[in-house]
Parts: sequence; structure tokens; C-alpha cells
Amino acid sequence: MRLQAPLAVKDLLAAMRFAVQRGDDLTLAALLVSPLMGWDQDALFAAAHGRKGSLWDAVPEGATREALLAILNAADRVTPFQFLETLLSGPLQGRRKLIARLGEEARDPIDELLNAALQFGREGAASLQGFLDWFDRGEGEIVRDAMGAGDAVRVMTVHGAKGLQAPVVVLADAAGDPDASGARGFEWVLDSLYPAEVPLFRPRAAERALVASLEDAASKADTKDRREHWRLLYVAMTRAEERLVVAGSLGERANGVVPVESWHAAIGRALARLEVVGVADAVWGSRADYAVGLRSERVVADADGPAAVAGIDVPAWFRIAAPVEARPPRPLAPSSLGVDLVASPPGARARRMRRSVESGCMGCLSGCRELQSRNDRLRAWRGWAMLRWSMRRSA
Repeated sequence: MRLQAPLAVKDLLAAMRFAVQRGDDLTLAALLVSPLMGWDQDALFAAAHGRKGSLWDAVPEGATREALLAILNAADRVTPFQFLETLLSGPLQGRRKLIARLGEEARDPIDELLNAALQFGREGAASLQGFLDWFDRGEGEIVRDAMGAGDAVRVMTVHGAKGLQAPVVVLADAAGDPDASGARGFEWVLDSLYPAEVPLFRPRAAERALVASLEDAASKADTKDRREHWRLLYVAMTRAEERLVVAGSLGERANGVVPVESWHAAIGRALARLEVVGVADAVWGSRADYAVGLRSERVVADADGPAAVAGIDVPAWFRIAAPVEARPPRPLAPSSLGVDLVASPPGARARRMRRSVESGCMGCLSGCRELQSRNDRLRAWRGWAMLRWSMRRSA
């Protein structure tokens, strides 16, 4: 998935574009109806319809305008990463609002956008306008962590599920007939003397019998497809960690009979060899259960039962930013010429530079003693004294 596509990313970029140009009415409208501000379409229409100036001037005083002012004030003072992090974790609580509206799938795009802002800040001077230009020209993609899906149902193809596992896996369409599926094309070699492959649609049985080479090519293609059909069944069954549910529905052409070459029929034959007897089921008509070894301690709540996890009350201080730590007082220095605002005393390199400057000044002063004029000597002494005083003050 492209990083620019998720709604959470679009909402955060709308806030950044508004911070750069508050006169963009379309961007401000998108920001107002986003989860960050929480307006609905009726509130936006009431504020925007019939206005005399820009949409920003039509936003009434209140919490929304204060939040927008905070976004504008941060435009020229923070990096793109700091801007996004403050928007997500600061008083606006953008992360919580986006996930509450868009669901848990918004977490990955938000984190990837933060990573992109952090990467941009390492490359040089980071400004919001520069980041927007860099981001719009990029080709970033999101690689989701399918193993960390959380409390959600993930719909995937068998090819997409390769290498992944889940506690419960459902084969929702295991009763499909591979012989009745859409026939794919194949390559037919016309003549052994001219081994050029001609792409063809899969011919019917009567058409295949007309040419021996066509029958041979079609048979090889059928064998290859059937092997792939059973390989995918192995991949699908081995994705389950604790429970595998094999289900399916029959079309009108099946006449109530499960196709022999379907996954459902193959698994049914295997269960029959294990002497598993089906029982009546109110939903599916019949059901066959087979368990191996000890059951897992994992508890799955019934559909009609109570919720498995109760809500957690988060205290109010959890979402309040920590106060800024006070600067510790400096030790008293009676001989100091003023308030020392330096966090730490000069290092060894600074002390060496000071000694070299002082030694050079003393050398100049010794040369000044040879001056014949009394006024020249006085001016040299005054210059040396002023240099010493300025160095003490800056130390």
C-alpha cells in the first residue's frame, strides 16, 4: 500500500498543509471534518456556506479555533517530526482520535509517516514545506506486519498468507470445483520443427481431440494446475496454530453435492478415514470436529456471551504532558562578574586556548615596556587590562 493512500496519513498531512498555508480553504475543510477536529458535514456547511471571506475567518471562537491556532503557532518553530508527534500525542490526542474513528489498521500508516518525517529531518534543514514537497514526490510504501493484526479479522488469499500463521484460520470457500473454475490460458507448440509457443485459451474436450499436440499441451496444463490446487490446500491448512475451520457454499450447478476435487471433499475423506462422524448443525446443516492432543488454554468468547475484555479506565494525568524540569542552581561563585548562563564550565580545550592567549598578551606587554613614550606604555597597559577583564567575564 502506498503511504499517501491511508486516510490517517491524509488527515495528518492536511494539518501540516494548513500550518503552512492557512488560506487554503479546501485543506482546512478536509482538516475540520477529519477525526482530529471532529466536525461533521452539517457543521462545515453551516460555517462555510454564505461566508464573505476565507474559511479560516468563518471558524467560530472555541476549542476548534484554539486547536487550529496551536497548529499555526507551531509551523515555524518545530521540525516535521516534532509537529506530527505533538499533534498525535499532545493535548489534541490525534493518535487516539484517528484510531477510534479509523480502527486499528491506522496504526501502521501513522508510524510509517513518523518514520518518514524522522528520516527527512536527518538529511538537512527540516521545514514543513520542504517535508511536504519531499513526501509528495516520494514513492513510499507500507509493509504491514500481518502477524501483529491484533483483535481483528484479516481477509487474505492463500498466496498472500504464505509464511504467516494465526490462532484461528477459516477456509471460507473450500467447496469450489477446480474443474468448473475459469480456465486459464496455456502455451501450445505447433510443431517440433518450429518450437514457437502460441498462447491459447483452454480448449473444450471436443476441440482438444482434434490435434494430438493440442491434447498433449492441454493435459500438461491441467496436471500443472491440479498440482498447484493441492499445494495451495497444504499452504492453507498449515497456517492455523490452534483451530482450522473448513467451510464453503454450493452453487446451483452442484445440486447439493460437494465437488469431488474440492478442498472440502478432500478434507472430508481424510476425516472419514479417521472415523470422524458428522453431527447436525443449525447453521451449516452438518459439522465434523476433530481435535489432536491437548486443547489450548486460549479462551474464545461465545457470540452471545459477555465481552472477553472489559474497558480500562485511563486516569486523566495519563494524557497530560509532563512538566518541564527546572534548571538546577549553579554553585555560588563570589568572584564571578555576573550570572553564568553556561550549563557547564569550559572544557580542557577552552582552558588551553585561554592560556595561549594570555601568554601571547604577556609577550606583547613585555615588548611594550621597551617603548620610549610614556603614553604608549600606558595605552598598552590599559589594553592588556581590558582584555583580561573581558576574558574573566566570558569565562
